[in-house]
Amino acid sequence: MRPLLFYICKDLTTGGSFGSLNSEVVDESWDRNWVSYQYFRRGFIFMTIIWGYGLLSEVLVRAMIIYNLTPVRMSPDKALAASNIIHYVWLAKFALLTLFLVRRMKKQKENLSSASDLSLIHI
Repeated sequence: MRPLLFYICKDLTTGGSFGSLNSEVVDESWDRNWVSYQYFRRGFIFMTIIWGYGLLSEVLVRAMIIYNLTPVRMSPDKALAASNIIHYVWLAKFALLTLFLVRRMKKQKENLSSASDLSLIHI
């Protein structure tokens, strides 16, 4: 069983429900990367944990806003505005973290491929 984010990203890159002309090639490369590369598996597991933690913590923060919804503390309009701001800040924060992790995974792939190229040269 693979992390949820793996399936979401794979679906987005292959065209998923909308179809793609070369999705089989991309599907195979995703599966091959999952089986072959530890950095790929570790990256998607970590991203899934981060997104899960982030979305659950957002729910907790929104619940705190609702429980503080008394006429003295916060009006419903202010609570709605705060909830929306928190939602978009959370999404932006975890989207940036995802971009950072994807770049890191690509760099690890390049380092791995350059190391294998160097080992072929020395043979």
